[in-house]
Amino acid sequence: MADTKKTDEVQDINAGPKKLAKSRIAKAGFQIFTSLNPAGDSLFAPGHVDRMSFDNRRVYRKIVQHCRFFYRHDPLAATVINKMVDMAINDLVIQTHGKASVTEESIFNALKEDLIPFLRKAAYEYLITGLVIPEIRLTRVRVGFLRDKGIKRLQTLLYPTEKWLRDSADIKIQRPFIGSGSSYFVVIDDMVQFFIQNEGEYPDGSKDTELYLQILRLYPDFVGRIRQGQQQILLDNPLTITSTTIEDSPYPIPYLYPALESLKHKRNLRRMDYSLAARVISAILHVKIGSDEYPLTEDQDEFIVDLEQKFNWTSGSDLSSLGGHNRQELDRLFALFTNHTVNIEWIFPEMEALLNDDKYNSVNQDIMVALGFPRILITGETERSFASDPQIATISPLASMEYMRNALLPIVRTIYREMRNNNRSITLVPDIIKWRPINLMSMSLFFKGLTELYNSGNLSRQSYDEAYGFELTTELENRVMEKDLFEEMGLEDVAPSNLPGAPNSGRPTGSPED
Repeated sequence: MADTKKTDEVQDINAGPKKLAKSRIAKAGFQIFTSLNPAGDSLFAPGHVDRMSFDNRRVYRKIVQHCRFFYRHDPLAATVINKMVDMAINDLVIQTHGKASVTEESIFNALKEDLIPFLRKAAYEYLITGLVIPEIRLTRVRVGFLRDKGIKRLQTLLYPTEKWLRDSADIKIQRPFIGSGSSYFVVIDDMVQFFIQNEGEYPDGSKDTELYLQILRLYPDFVGRIRQGQQQILLDNPLTITSTTIEDSPYPIPYLYPALESLKHKRNLRRMDYSLAARVISAILHVKIGSDEYPLTEDQDEFIVDLEQKFNWTSGSDLSSLGGHNRQELDRLFALFTNHTVNIEWIFPEMEALLNDDKYNSVNQDIMVALGFPRILITGETERSFASDPQIATISPLASMEYMRNALLPIVRTIYREMRNNNRSITLVPDIIKWRPINLMSMSLFFKGLTELYNSGNLSRQSYDEAYGFELTTELENRVMEKDLFEEMGLEDVAPSNLPGAPNSGRPTGSPED
């Protein structure tokens, strides 16, 4: 009781002047909402980056989620990856040196056109997650499908119509104690297990029997193992492709991983800007009723009700909805009559940090350095005029793109080989399967070099035409048609190189006739 009395005395002292002793002052209430969680496991928690090591699948799965998040949300990361894929996955060169029949050539060309979009998906997966596990199945197609692909003289063919990539986050990698090989396991989640064990039924009760039967037809062993209760299935796939790995972990290092810390810092800066912008939009209208000399007491709440009604008449909405999603703005000008104890003011936060974007310069520079991608390939210009050589700046990304292209090329070779092994109408595999060269040089230097190579006899006519976007066979056929047309019309067909004063006279310099 003594403690209670002492507490009451303290409350009386804090209550203020004696004239307030007979009535209790109305209490001002407020509540602070915060989303800060320094000790939590948030995506942007301060200590989260330091815990990112490739110890096990759980950590690698989290890293893959972060890389996919920033590819979707950060314009710099997305632009770099998109540019690399656009420049690297350009076109395939398939050559048989005249050994293939017309039908085989049409099959090879149709297959090449179908593989380019699939290889683009594989390139995105390679850069974002560092792990590519393609699944390809040959299925029998009929005449209609073949004619649409430009394949004639065949009624049926086994063709790779099923092409997809496994989710890298679902893969568990085990490295043996001895040897350089690794074992890859696909971890089956609960939803897939439920779907297979219940023959096409989802946990919410919906059904997709057609999809279940398709999976059963294409992957009967997979379905059988899930029905047996296995949660991890060993993959027997020779096409597994990984990016850079370090000896302390079998998991690959995604391309965006060195930039993750800077990307998270940039995201936090942007979240700060969003928070400031939200506060500017939702500025606080502070209405003070009473003062130190004339405070508002609990029996004078009608003053608050009266002011609220005046605002409602002006705005046409309830003041309690000002903080909600359906709030309406107050009129810009309105008349309000009060006594001298009422004070109304708008409270805005400081906006200097929001309007100043210098804070992004250093973190964007760190991201560019981590990705090893020059600014000139993104915006077409350098950060400072005459500060770097564009030709030298393209060396690093060119090497990265070539490494990625070479890593994906076994997918193409395997598909062409399986087509030959499973179809009697195909008797060979193309002699040359390669990517078309990446051109990152300036156009003037590139075409000047082409001309020098052609004139010196070190470049074929076919390669020379292809560099300019023409096809040699088509151009030769056009020349024959033009010659026949000239003869029919009685005109003389004179090639530009044979005109008086033309250099080389239609043959490269350095030839035996010189």
